Amino acid sequence: SNMERLYLAVNQLSGSLLPELGDLRKMELLRLNVNLFSGSIPSELGSLGRLRQLVLQGNQLSGSLPPELGKLSNMGLLSLSHNQLSGSLPPELGKL
Repeated sequence: SNMERLYLAVNQLSGSLLPELGDLRKMELLRLNVNLFSGSIPSELGSLGRLRQLVLQGNQLSGSLPPELGKLSNMGLLSLSHNQLSGSLPPELGKL
């Protein structure tokens, strides 16, 4: 896919975040904030090497942060507030 930006903020989208989002290799900005997404953050998002912004705040995401997010070396903004995430921060995030 050639998609570089996906903005679906402030809707009532629900369900799980699909692991297939990790196939969007040219993605630079992914904004899915203020929806009703639930479940865990797919580790496959760590495959989005060009990603600069990942905004998932204001959903119902749960579980721990996947350490694979530490591979996102171009990340300038990671916004995950207002979810139900648990556990500790993976040390891999310190590499961002």
